[in-house]
Amino acid sequence: MCPAEVAVESAFVRKSAAAALQIGHVRGVVIVAARKSGAQVFEYTAPEIKMAVVRNGGAQKEQVAFMVRRLLPGLTKLKEDEADALAVALCHMHRGRARALGIARVRS
Repeated sequence: MCPAEVAVESAFVRKSAAAALQIGHVRGVVIVAARKSGAQVFEYTAPEIKMAVVRNGGAQKEQVAFMVRRLLPGLTKLKEDEADALAVALCHMHRGRARALGIARVRS
């Protein structure tokens, strides 16, 4: 079964050029695979994700992880990348509701 929608974080510059390159490769593979499967791809910026989860576009990673754990009870320990991925999913869920109501712009 293929997903109908895929949410990814927009590309951004990392502290390390090597890390940025690796992330770029992974994003590219995810986007190509999603499009080939017919899924619609949604991209969100880091401030959009933070605003959706923490209500502060400049939130620190610790704040995002804290709110992910609060919004998804039962999760106790999360690695930083896991919290980030779940934050993207939560952002997409919130935006999906707004799209369904016709009050959010669609970017794909």
